[in-house]
Amino acid sequence: MDSPAEAPSLIARLRQRSAALQAEAVAMRRRVPPVDMAWTTFEHDRTVSGNLIAGAVAFRLFVYLLPLYLLVLLATGVVFSIDESAPRDLSEKAGVSSYLAGTIADASERSNQSIWILAPVTLYALASAGLAAHRTVATGHARAWEIPVPKARALVAVPAFLLFTIACITVSFASARLREDIFSPLVGLGSAAAYFALALVAQRALPRAPGTTLRDLVPGALLVAVGTVGLYWFNVLYLNKKVQSASEAYGALGIAATGLLWLYLIGRVLIAAPVLNATLWKRGDRSPAPHTPSS
Repeated sequence: MDSPAEAPSLIARLRQRSAALQAEAVAMRRRVPPVDMAWTTFEHDRTVSGNLIAGAVAFRLFVYLLPLYLLVLLATGVVFSIDESAPRDLSEKAGVSSYLAGTIADASERSNQSIWILAPVTLYALASAGLAAHRTVATGHARAWEIPVPKARALVAVPAFLLFTIACITVSFASARLREDIFSPLVGLGSAAAYFALALVAQRALPRAPGTTLRDLVPGALLVAVGTVGLYWFNVLYLNKKVQSASEAYGALGIAATGLLWLYLIGRVLIAAPVLNATLWKRGDRSPAPHTPSS
C-alpha cells in the first residue's frame, strides 16, 4: 500500500531536480558569457522559426538544382555524349548527391530529341526557382534581423542567385581537384576562406538591420565557412554511403529524402548565420535607440 504515497514523492523529486537544473543553467549563463551568447542565439533562432525557414530553403534549393543540373547536362549533350559515370564522379567530389545527379543525367539523355523545346522550359524553370529561392533566403535574413521583408527585383535577384550558385560550385570543384595534389588541410583552409568571402558578399546584399557594418557580418560568414566545409566532409565520408544504401532499400524515395537532408543542413547553416549576426549585434548595444518625442 506504499505505492500511492511513493508516486507523489517521486514526481516531487523529479520536479525539484528539474528546477535545480534550470537554476544551474541560469547561473552558468550569468557566469560564462559564451554560454549565455549561445543560449540567446538558440532562443532567437527558435523565435524566428529557424528550423521552419531552413526547411523551406532546402525545398527551394532542391527545386532550383533540378533545372540547373538539367540545363548543364543538356548543354553538354549537344556537343558530345555524356559518360554515365561522369556526373556521379563529379558530384561525389563536389559534395552533392551522386544519385541525384545521375538520375537527372539519365533524364536529360533521353530528352535530347526534344532539346529545343526543353531548353526554354528549363530556363524559365531555373529563373522561377531562383527567384523563389532568393526570396526564401531573404525572408530568413529579414526575420533574423526583425525587419520587413523587402521586395526582390527579379532582374537583379535571378542572375545574382545564379552567379552565387556557380561561384559556390566552382569553389567546390576546385577544392576537390586540388585535394588530389596539395596537402588536404591547406585546401580546406582555402575553401573555407573562399566560402567566407562569398558569404560576406551575400550577407551584405541580403536584408539586414540599418546601421550594421561589414564587421557585424563577420561572425555569420565564419559560421557559413566552417559549416560548409564540415558539411562537405560529412557528405563525402558519410552521407553518400547513406544515399547508396537508401537507394537500394527505398529507391527514388530514399534518394530524395537523403538529398533533402543534405540541403536542409545547408539551409540550416544559411539561416543560422544571420541569426548569430543579429544576436551579437543586439548584445553589443549597436541597435538604434527608440525614438522619444520631445516634450
